[in-house]
Amino acid sequence: MDTKDILVGIQIAVLIFFGIFRWYMAGRREGKKGIM
Repeated sequence: MDTKDILVGIQIAVLIFFGIFRWYMAGRREGKKGIM
């Protein structure tokens, strides 16, 4: 494991986390329409 690989992994994890978080908040705002 290189330090670069760890940093890239953290960046990808953060991007995925924010994507899910924004999707979740948008779904709550719309009254859970379109989730599941």
